[in-house]
Amino acid sequence: MTLRQTRLDERKEQDSSAKSGDSSEEQIAAGDKRKAPANESADNADNDDRAKSRKTDDSANQDDDNAKAQKDTDTNASAPTTLSGSQSKADNTLKGDDIEINEGNSDGKKEVPWHVSEKGLVYFFYRPKVQSADKADSKSTESLDDVQNTFMLLVPRASESETAPASDASKEQGDKREPPNPTAYRLVSLGKKRMPSPEAALKAGQEPGGIGGRHSEAIWATVADIGADLKAVAEGMGAERYSTKTRGERLKPAARPAGRGHYALSIKTTDPPSSREVRITYHLSHPSEKDFGQVQEELGLHPASSVLMQMRNPTLAPTGPNAPAAGLPEDKRAILTKEELQENFGGDVNKNGNRYARPEEPALLDRQGVELLLIKRDQEEDDGSKGLGDEQSEALAKLAKEDSNKLSDDAILKELALSSKDVEVEALSGEWI
Repeated sequence: MTLRQTRLDERKEQDSSAKSGDSSEEQIAAGDKRKAPANESADNADNDDRAKSRKTDDSANQDDDNAKAQKDTDTNASAPTTLSGSQSKADNTLKGDDIEINEGNSDGKKEVPWHVSEKGLVYFFYRPKVQSADKADSKSTESLDDVQNTFMLLVPRASESETAPASDASKEQGDKREPPNPTAYRLVSLGKKRMPSPEAALKAGQEPGGIGGRHSEAIWATVADIGADLKAVAEGMGAERYSTKTRGERLKPAARPAGRGHYALSIKTTDPPSSREVRITYHLSHPSEKDFGQVQEELGLHPASSVLMQMRNPTLAPTGPNAPAAGLPEDKRAILTKEELQENFGGDVNKNGNRYARPEEPALLDRQGVELLLIKRDQEEDDGSKGLGDEQSEALAKLAKEDSNKLSDDAILKELALSSKDVEVEALSGEWI
């Protein structure tokens, strides 16, 4: 049985036809076999050759690429980078349906069907705690304990959502909790100030919380902001000074980038429906695996990772009866239409239905106040599960690898209209700052 064709497929096929006149490829059937991805050990070695200091560009060609990317940022806030020819070829593979041949599964070789519903760039930032202004020139962060907030920034490049990526920033509406919202970015605030990671929790002396004991962890996350113009991200990332009557002049330090790469939202299209999953899978281009340090370790980041994503029903109380209050207050939660509630939670505006659901439609994330549960399971990685089909996973890795080789730290700041004059980049080399 051939899986459904999507807006994401159609958009890429139109682009491909316009450039080459070739007919689009047939969709992959759920039972079709894929060959295992090629050995990427040589690619990993190339990644490790990147120097720790990448603050300046290494060639005139890179300068040209960065200038072009910056021009695109100025004219189209939802497309901060320009893909090279080889990246465009890989990007055209990262769509539609594919099969993962899971040979590491404890039950033996297994075929898992995946469907990509969105792809784009992902960034991870942390902001140090507010401090006295007279300490502004000192090192403000030495561990996760000194961090105020950590964010995951998603910048869609292509999506099945009708409202992402945004093409017109002028169409933003007043209440971002209510659809439709043109979405160039989603700023996701991470609970525990990091991504879910059983390993990071244990190293910090914590017990991972989640089904699976010490080999699984679940954290809360919230879509703190969305917008149709990436320039708003830069405005919110900068330092801020203010005065208080009791504590004098205070400084909210600028956010620091800790990771950047490519991501995909995917759906495991298995039967029965209760076995389906929604995943966010990423491959980081910055830092390289060689440059990973204490920052990335404590923030629960990996060179590549796949995390299960669930969405909480905004019409239900965040916790059970007689439990302490948790989560967002009702007037801060996302607003879903009657049809969305019925289709995803089996409920209605009268607060019925299931407590959690899989956000299979990316448009569900295009609003402020969405509450998410992010789950990391070590066993899935031990079994070889990647959250994407084999060819899709290889394409995502290639996109990140090429950016890793060609983009400096300054260049990735420019993607978001940021500057190293205002934003420290040392964390991209694994050092707290």
